[in-house]
Order: sequence, then C-alpha cells, then structure tokens
Amino acid sequence: AEVGRAAESLALFDGAAEAYARAGDRRREAIALVNGAAVLLRLGRAAEALERFARAIELSLRIGNVSTVAVALQNRAALHRALGQWDRSRADLDEAAPHAAKLQRVRLDAALAVERAYLALATGAPAGELAARALDLARRSRSPALLASGLAVALRARPGDPSLVAEEADAAREG
Repeated sequence: AEVGRAAESLALFDGAAEAYARAGDRRREAIALVNGAAVLLRLGRAAEALERFARAIELSLRIGNVSTVAVALQNRAALHRALGQWDRSRADLDEAAPHAAKLQRVRLDAALAVERAYLALATGAPAGELAARALDLARRSRSPALLASGLAVALRARPGDPSLVAEEADAAREG
C-alpha cells in the first residue's frame, strides 16, 4: 500500500511539474521536482532522484530562487551521504551555505547543520561541535522532526552524554 501511495504521489508531482512548466511557473516547477525527488527516494530510485535534484537546482539557479536551491542541495547532500559519496555531499552542503545564509531561516540552517554533523560521523571526522550546533539550531527551529534529527545526531556524536539522554527522554514523553 505504501509503494502504491508513493507511486501515486510521484505521478501527481510529475504532473504538477509538467503543468507548471507549460504555464511558465519555473519556481513551482522546481519545487515539484524536489518533491518528486523525495518520493523517488522513498521508492529506492536514487539515480532518478539525483537527476531530479539536479534539474531543480539548475532551474532554481537560473531564476534566482535561492530557497529551492538550498533545500534541493541539502536533500541531495543527504542522498550523496547515504550513497557514501562524501565529497559530493560536502560539496552540496558548501554550495547550499551561501544560499541559506541569504534566507536566514532557522529550519534550513538546522537541516544543513544536522546533515553536516551526520557527514562528519560518516567520515570519522570530529562531530561533537557540529552536532551541538545542529541540536541548538534544531531546538530553535521548533520543528519536532528537526529536533528528533538533532537529538539523534547529537547522541551519536556524544554517546552517553547525560544531558542528551535526559532531553531524549523528555522529548519522547512529549512526543
């Protein structure tokens, strides 16, 4: 049932991207491409997702839509990390940073910080400070999903930290 819903969602996002392209609404076309890429990931179709992210990034850069550029790069960085393509992941995060800085959105900053911390963990680089920053931004974002991600990466970077264990327990009770 889940695969059927994902396939249906993908068809809807594909149709939306095509309709927006015909209407000349490049901003919404790019957003539909990013959303379609996310669905492709759920379907296990990483190569197609990478292609969609690339199209969305190129289109968004062309029209100056820094928000979609940053979000697409952050998502693509996560995919590159999951595929073990750490240099590409780092390059996407580095490219996303100036776009995100223009926007000054705590949620986007938190998502990028969480991804940087996960990348550090994946590569064996020191991750404690990155994870602490990610968790701080996640808290400030007030997003339950980002807080969960921030806590998860902080717990991996600082296992057994009593303050994190207590915070995780509090979050689970509230959750």
